Amino acid sequence: MDQKESSRRSSKQKKGSSSSRENASDNERDGADITDKYASEILESQGRLDKYTAENDHLLDEVSNLRLQIREMKNDRSELVRAHHESMSLLAQVSEEKLVEFKSKSELEALESKSAQEEALRTVLEMMEKDCEDRVAELDAELARVETDRERAIRLQLEAAAKAAEESARKQEVEEAARLALQKLVQERQEKSQEIGHLTEREEQLKNELERTKKLAEMEKNAAIQAAEAIAEIDESAESSTTPLVESKRPPVVSRRGIKTYQESPFLDDPFNDMTYGRRIALKLQNYSWYQPRGTHWDFNGLGLQSAWAHFEHSVLPRYISKALASRKNASVGLDDDDDDDDWLYSPGQNKGSQERTGDLQRAEPGESESPTKLYSTLSTPLSQMGDFGLGVGLYFSSLRAIALISLVAGLINLPNILYFASDVYSANQPDVNFLLKGSALCTEQVWVPCPT
Repeated sequence: MDQKESSRRSSKQKKGSSSSRENASDNERDGADITDKYASEILESQGRLDKYTAENDHLLDEVSNLRLQIREMKNDRSELVRAHHESMSLLAQVSEEKLVEFKSKSELEALESKSAQEEALRTVLEMMEKDCEDRVAELDAELARVETDRERAIRLQLEAAAKAAEESARKQEVEEAARLALQKLVQERQEKSQEIGHLTEREEQLKNELERTKKLAEMEKNAAIQAAEAIAEIDESAESSTTPLVESKRPPVVSRRGIKTYQESPFLDDPFNDMTYGRRIALKLQNYSWYQPRGTHWDFNGLGLQSAWAHFEHSVLPRYISKALASRKNASVGLDDDDDDDDWLYSPGQNKGSQERTGDLQRAEPGESESPTKLYSTLSTPLSQMGDFGLGVGLYFSSLRAIALISLVAGLINLPNILYFASDVYSANQPDVNFLLKGSALCTEQVWVPCPT
């Protein structure tokens, strides 16, 4: 019975050890990388250690109980020996043969019972020692795993601290870059304000010059009117001297509409290809009477309208000094009188369009007539020359080009994803989807399942 109970206990202990091993493996698989979790696992392992210590104490108590049972068995043996002696004394009167037979039989039974008890005790002790050794090995493995988890948690804490330090350093770098960018923006804003101040001063100067020009034109107009009146008075006095008998009481009439009030522009002979389309259309439409009526209301041959268009192109629209046209002009004026070896420098086709390609454009002043000028091209003007129209214009086009390049690169990077999402592999070529949404991450293959809760 004792052997059966000890085998049951050993099987229960093995089952408990196997279940504890499974729990340990499950806990090891479900472990996370968080320090608090490792701390909770350490506390749990310490609780298990206390539990195993209590079980070990319980086993030791059982061993002590077994030892007590062995002592009781020894006492029983001594009692049996005493009973044997009593029986021997009682059976002294029996014949020697029966006595010897009974004695030998009792001794054999005693020896057999003693050997069986010793064997059972030895088996129980070996099983208990083996269980204790297994428990101690499991506890050592659990402690080793807890130590490794603790070291891992410490390493993760160090890595987190290093990452935090790196992020703080990166944040400082970003703040420094932002501060430098802010300083640069402030400096650019100051420069822009200075440039705006210079432009304002230039505008005021141009306004003053325009006012002076208007005053001079008004003075010339008044002088012309006075001269016409004086000429009319001279003619009247001459007529009165030839016909003294006829006295006219009517004041002289001066036709101011017939006075030439326009000033011919020096840019009337611009090349037809260098004119704007509006000027070309106006020159073509001047041949029709409904566009420019003839008579005293208009100047002769439409030169006033042509001068207005020339003034608009040369004084209002931005232009740059053309080095190619200047070289042609110099060559046509008098460079042929010099050495003929240098004529190739001023050939008509030399450096055609080189200024636009290199960006070496010098903006001309409004109304520049000493050097030949050309209008800025809407297609071939380089980005480096946009600053001539103001700092904001140059920054706008620079930002526009940067945004276009970034968008192009982003589109090329997302092109494989777009092709994959638009293929048959993903969502069966996206049926019943708008054409503009094809190639996006929109998925039409959906399966409704019941909620597990």
